[in-house]
Amino acid sequence: MGGGRREHLPDNSDAPNAGVWVTGWQARVAALSPAARQGLGYALAPVGVALVSLAIAVVNVRARIPNISVLYLLVILALASTLGRGSAIFAALLAFLAYDFFFVEPLYTFTRCCCVVPGWARFAGGRVTARHIIGRNGGPLGLVWQPD
Repeated sequence: MGGGRREHLPDNSDAPNAGVWVTGWQARVAALSPAARQGLGYALAPVGVALVSLAIAVVNVRARIPNISVLYLLVILALASTLGRGSAIFAALLAFLAYDFFFVEPLYTFTRCCCVVPGWARFAGGRVTARHIIGRNGGPLGLVWQPD
């Protein structure tokens, strides 16, 4: 992990990493209230996506790397592991839009958005329908998962 002073977060803390030893910046993030942590995540998501987009643009000047968009995962995973799921989902959406706008031909237009949104809608609709059919008690089919 990073350098700096180490602190031990108490076990009764509401931080996600309570009861473990952390270093400087981790302790400062863990000390934030949940709302402040969430706000920081939503503020850092566009910054991280912009920096990765800039790095991709610099690399694309020299060479075309087919799967360079995977670099956006660094930002998404960093946000998910430190500041929460919401900011990571926001960063993933921004990364998708940024890559589509700046690096997919025709440039400076949103080419994939019309095709992807219905796919998301089908996935969400299927999930809601399945949860409605199965329900909490397993529904009419008795599909209840029983742990061993």
